[in-house]
Amino acid sequence: MSHTGFSRPVPEDARPPTEVKLMDAQVQILPDGARLSITMTLTPFQEKPSLELTLRDANGREISHTYIIETPDEQLKITMHLRGYVINEPIPLDIQAYYPELGVVDEQKIMVLPITPQ
Repeated sequence: MSHTGFSRPVPEDARPPTEVKLMDAQVQILPDGARLSITMTLTPFQEKPSLELTLRDANGREISHTYIIETPDEQLKITMHLRGYVINEPIPLDIQAYYPELGVVDEQKIMVLPITPQ
């Protein structure tokens, strides 16, 4: 293992930027209905990728947007605030992994489903 600006050793199976992928992403509306819990897993990487997350309503208007710049972690869990928006129909969450010098290297679209009353 080598060190390249990470606070931890770079794994032997780390991939170059062009091969970095979002292996898994899951989203859940938190019980208060005002926030999303988002978990993401990336392939091991040699250089820290950045992530961009965009949540849009059914008409394509942006509800929430966030950037994670040069994450050192392969597994992330974040909270995204909905800013008063109520999810009452499926809406898309777009997640992009990118490097400024390369652009987008992988992306996923996840449909966020409304909470159904029990």
